[in-house]
Amino acid sequence: MAGDHEAALATRLYQPGDEEAVYACMRVCFGFDPDPARWRHLHLDNPAGPSIYPLVWDGTRVVSGVAFVPRRVVAFGREDVVRHSHDSMTLPEYRGQGIRSAASEVGRRLAREQGSLAVFSFANEASLPGVLRHPGRRAVADVPVMLRPLRPVRAALAAAAALLPLERLGLGPVQPEGPESAAAGPLPNGAAPALDAAGSRPGWSPPAFDERHTQLFRSAEGIPEIALLRDAAHLRWRYAETPGRPYVQYDVVRGDTLAASVVVRTVELEGMSLALVMEWAWLPGAAREGIAVLHEAVRLGRAAGAHLIGALAMPGTMHRRLLHRHGFLGVPGWLAPKRVVLTVAPEVEGVAAARWYRAANWHLTWGDGFLL
Repeated sequence: MAGDHEAALATRLYQPGDEEAVYACMRVCFGFDPDPARWRHLHLDNPAGPSIYPLVWDGTRVVSGVAFVPRRVVAFGREDVVRHSHDSMTLPEYRGQGIRSAASEVGRRLAREQGSLAVFSFANEASLPGVLRHPGRRAVADVPVMLRPLRPVRAALAAAAALLPLERLGLGPVQPEGPESAAAGPLPNGAAPALDAAGSRPGWSPPAFDERHTQLFRSAEGIPEIALLRDAAHLRWRYAETPGRPYVQYDVVRGDTLAASVVVRTVELEGMSLALVMEWAWLPGAAREGIAVLHEAVRLGRAAGAHLIGALAMPGTMHRRLLHRHGFLGVPGWLAPKRVVLTVAPEVEGVAAARWYRAANWHLTWGDGFLL
């Protein structure tokens, strides 16, 4: 029994050579076989630095752990680092003892000592109560999904299949989703990937980023006060060239200046085929080009046979207003098959902390997570 070994449990940070013990715990907790290259890419090759990774050991076994991935951020005019907490895991027989919470506190303390401005995470409904028990951690908002129908009738049928008892509808099973682990990598494409559709559409290409993208995202119009940094180094890491990567990119250049850019992918979720706007930015004075690349994303989604195209944008932001103006509608929480909540624990207090909890201060895209 786990309780018999409680006194022997020890918490320490990941060290080279711990990988196999970590993978063994992940296999049980997340139900997949980790790819060592993907794991190293996520935790060791990040241009923002290596992850803080507290692990709880029972002898030679990892029985719990949580990763704190560094993410560079521009927050209230200051460029610094925050930590993205994810892949929290505990073996079933060790749950209910508080060991994962203790490991999380170790990670947060080290993040604070290293100067991180905040720790944030995307919590599902099952994990949210535990996440919010950590000091200073609050919910900012449900992940703000906006959708535009591309094939309305088929989208309605697919939505009904996802939300109603399928055996009564005779529409077959909902497509299974992948493991909820960043180390699993992005979910694979659906039956009609955006990359195939892009092959017949001029202007689309696999992602490639240079210093023009750094300048675009640093100067982009309408970005709220908190935004994860999207320079060329980060974008190349986030959308790395790996076998089967599902992303495509469309840029608009004026002279020598990159005026607007969009990154898109397709995916099957809850029985529906979706095109997702992973990144979307334009320079001040280039709103026309910004809308043009959004319209290209819509056309690409249709060419790929997607039911819907989706984007994220927090309430009160310019991006949300423009998306709404161009046919995207906010999805109410009760309609979403799964609830996902942005949470944050700032390392400041009082009025300064309150600014981190305000949804309209956040620039959020699908690219800020790792599952898509």
